[in-house]
Amino acid sequence: MACKRSCIAILSAGLVLGLWASTGLAKNPVTSPGVSLSERVKTLLTAISFHKSKGMREPGPFVIALVSDPNAPRELVEQAHAAFDRHKKIKVGRKPIKVIELVYEDGPKFKAALLKASVDAVYISADSRRVTRQVLNVTREIKILSITAVADYVHRLGASVGVESRAGKAKLLINLSSCKNEGVEFDARLLRLASVYF
Repeated sequence: MACKRSCIAILSAGLVLGLWASTGLAKNPVTSPGVSLSERVKTLLTAISFHKSKGMREPGPFVIALVSDPNAPRELVEQAHAAFDRHKKIKVGRKPIKVIELVYEDGPKFKAALLKASVDAVYISADSRRVTRQVLNVTREIKILSITAVADYVHRLGASVGVESRAGKAKLLINLSSCKNEGVEFDARLLRLASVYF
């Protein structure tokens, strides 16, 4: 009888996990209930206004590259671009925002594209888990801030700044060791408002 109950519990858990995965939430955490992508992007843009790097002192716009896996659905990149467009009046420091799109193919090409476009921050799109570590290797090498709306990319993969939904509100996440690797510092006032990881 105890064995039967255990088997039923295991099968029930497997069914719940299977349904969760089949809905797409497992692959695309941005679509999970709670805070909209637009609100997450707004939180990210507000937060990065507090970051200090030499790029903030240079003239010109603050360039954000939306980076995606070549196999990621195009609609996810379009949703991210639309979210940034919705908040284009927000300035990073005193700089206007300019958003470009890049598909990650390999490290050397990606590095060259970032340098050519004078990118200040890399936004890692949803459904790009497969290439996130390679993207972060490049951001750390050339000292560019990494941001994302996918909390798991901060928790597990080491992106510097992200957002998660807590009680229906956007909560900022900052990975301090990743920030250090990317040569980025944040104002202490911002760190007091964020969930900080080391």
